[in-house]
Amino acid sequence: MSAGFLKGFRALDLTGLSGQLAGRMLADLGMEVIKIEPPGGDPVRNLAPFITSVNGAKLSTTFAHLNAGKASKVLDLDKEADRAAFCRLVETADVVLESFQPGELDRKGLGFKDLSAVNPGIVMASITGFGQTGPKKNLLCNDLVALAESGFLYISGDPLLPPCKPPETQAYYFASLFATAGLLAALYRRERSGVGDHVDSSMQEALATQEHIVRLWANEKQIAKRAGSQHGSVAPAKIFPCKDGFVYLYVTRQHWKLFLTIWKDHPPVFDKADWLNNVYRREHADELNPAVEAYLSKFTMAEITELLQEKGIPCVPVNTPMGFANDEHVQGRGFMAPAEHAGFGTTKQPAMPFVIDGARPAVGSVPMLNSWQSRGIGAPATGRSTACASSASIMCLPDLTGQRSWLNWARM
Repeated sequence: MSAGFLKGFRALDLTGLSGQLAGRMLADLGMEVIKIEPPGGDPVRNLAPFITSVNGAKLSTTFAHLNAGKASKVLDLDKEADRAAFCRLVETADVVLESFQPGELDRKGLGFKDLSAVNPGIVMASITGFGQTGPKKNLLCNDLVALAESGFLYISGDPLLPPCKPPETQAYYFASLFATAGLLAALYRRERSGVGDHVDSSMQEALATQEHIVRLWANEKQIAKRAGSQHGSVAPAKIFPCKDGFVYLYVTRQHWKLFLTIWKDHPPVFDKADWLNNVYRREHADELNPAVEAYLSKFTMAEITELLQEKGIPCVPVNTPMGFANDEHVQGRGFMAPAEHAGFGTTKQPAMPFVIDGARPAVGSVPMLNSWQSRGIGAPATGRSTACASSASIMCLPDLTGQRSWLNWARM
């Protein structure tokens, strides 16, 4: 089962909103993830929208989504005693996730070098706007700042209007995803090297990997421009209105003649050989798109999707969130999963977007504040040998096959 892949590993999650998806992914794969929260709870607990219980208590759906399956431990890292308590947890942890400004944990005595002295096998993943090095490393950054600095924002929106913000928190989530990949690679290498690594994930860089805009400039000195939903090199390839909503249509050279056979009353000019060429159609999109829009407006989303998909032409409805959640395909794959939350009953939450060996990781419950019960601070995670918590020169690390690796540490 996918939930057992990382069983026996433990992560300490110090992240704010920008990095909490990383811990969620680890928890879904079976790692014990302890969310370290400040007194009063993580600020993400106060983010709308909320689910309200019968007694009036509120549960942030954002916090529930990003922290499902974790435990919670309250520590005030501004206090020496709680920093010492955190270091005792690090002794038997495998991973530390953090999203502080570069250098902030160092000033608290909790930087990677400090934690490596406590546990040489610790893997730290830092999720920040611009990474741990470079002239911009200390710039304050949120999702919108990262979108702007990555070049992503510049190409977003209508070409006749200023750039607009893409939806949702893409910088936070992409950086969390890459941080997770990096730390899993570091854990794998630790099985051979015996020492941990510091994974440095930059929101700016994570976003810049998602589109061709940076590669286009770096190699061909071309700057992509805003085009709304219009594809950069193909037409008709954009969002079109129809009777009851919108569809996205994508017609390339291989589809063009077939599309014209379906579109029986198309203007005769489109039968000319020039229109078979992708570049020509894209250059004449202003002439082509209005005619296509008039044709598609005769159909409902379902009608035109079925008609074109049956012929092998890419066309899909532009779903509303409700349409997505109610889609029989989505429901059939179990993506919107039930999750039990104490005092709030069962909710539906997005599960992880992957299935492993036929099984999708289950969605865990949201952690009650300070709910983690230690077996004594520094106690080993479930399945971990008690030798891991001792001060002996032998540390036990669970490897990625579930077997035990015994590694001798040379004490400094």
